[in-house]
Amino acid sequence: MRVLLILATAGFLGAAATLDDPTTANGVYTRRQADEGRDLFALACQNCHAPTQHAGNDFRSKWFGRSLGELFGYLRREMPKTDPGTMSDEEYAALVAYLMRINRMPAGQNPLAADSAALHRIRIDSIPSAPVPHPDTR
Repeated sequence: MRVLLILATAGFLGAAATLDDPTTANGVYTRRQADEGRDLFALACQNCHAPTQHAGNDFRSKWFGRSLGELFGYLRREMPKTDPGTMSDEEYAALVAYLMRINRMPAGQNPLAADSAALHRIRIDSIPSAPVPHPDTR
């Protein structure tokens, strides 16, 4: 019984640390970065993929709860289909920003980092990691 309580507490603490990490609902990319991603998508992706294929329920069921680092890594390894890994990390980050925008994640003040380790700390979600202040307290 005591071991189960310790394991349950350790699991809870681990989950709580994850909940403190930023999410895509916190505005982790800029509008400009998403615009760059949109333009890249039109040049490098749209001949095989429509933007709507990467938005909505299909996107949510595959990616929600996972990290942006996983999405970034997938794009770097697999896209574009004809020549994977040929874009710069900044271009892949812009594509990730565009995917966040078409999935209705808010833009923020700072661009998304083109750094896999930093992106692994950001969870793809629609719930902000910190409470949003009431409008009267801003």
